[in-house]
Amino acid sequence: MTAVSLATARATLSELLDKVTREHEPIIIREGDGKAAVLVSLEDYEEQDETAYLMSDPATAAKLMRGLEQSRAGQTQEYPLNLDEA
Repeated sequence: MTAVSLATARATLSELLDKVTREHEPIIIREGDGKAAVLVSLEDYEEQDETAYLMSDPATAAKLMRGLEQSRAGQTQEYPLNLDEA
């Protein structure tokens, strides 16, 4: 993960925004007194926020984990997608 100083972030903010949205790689911004923050794209932030929300409910988290385990084990079924029913 890339880290830059606050001064560098101020001077190159447009380029940093381009980088985080294009590469989906967070950038750490550090201040001299030890404070730090992370710059992430809105898309990545929303994905992380949704994941945290879904995983905050134990029942939902268990179902998601069970589905992931089944998928990794090849225990999947394919169903036709009928958009007319939606």
